[in-house]
Amino acid sequence: MLAHPLSEQTGGCADPAPQRRNVTEGDSPNRSRALSDAEVAELRSRSPLTPGVSAPLPTYYSVRDIKLADLLRGEGVDVPAVSEAEAAQLVADLGTRDYWLTPLETVTNPYRGPGSTRPHDGRAYMSRNVGDVYDTSPYDPQKPPEEHPYEPRERPLGISTSAFVSNMAKLIAYVHGH
Repeated sequence: MLAHPLSEQTGGCADPAPQRRNVTEGDSPNRSRALSDAEVAELRSRSPLTPGVSAPLPTYYSVRDIKLADLLRGEGVDVPAVSEAEAAQLVADLGTRDYWLTPLETVTNPYRGPGSTRPHDGRAYMSRNVGDVYDTSPYDPQKPPEEHPYEPRERPLGISTSAFVSNMAKLIAYVHGH
């Protein structure tokens, strides 16, 4: 039977006692101090990785960018304030549609079947995200490969999951605040 690598050091326990960790204090990255045993225990008790304790999730996760500290038990997620004018503009931007159109950051080539098995010996595709016209990898339409038939073009309008989630989060934040 193989022993866990830490078992000899920790008396048979794979999870050693909390050790002191250094944390940055103040604005200077060179000034740090060791965490006390009580501080380590408090952080462990709030960690979502501590087994055996369930943690309720915040009501809203996507109303703003998430920080690592948001995952600690007991931390609330601040809901940003959204003005009535911002919310009204989001609704107006929908028009008669039930989606928001936004410039797409990347596009793909349509699938055209299997490409050539002959290797490409040029350098045009070496610094881009996409290869020849058979490659369906995403690329920025404003910075395509320097190879025919590619030409720089404006970003097309389309439905973006990221934009949808962001816009819905703003509307939820507006309703939450009123």
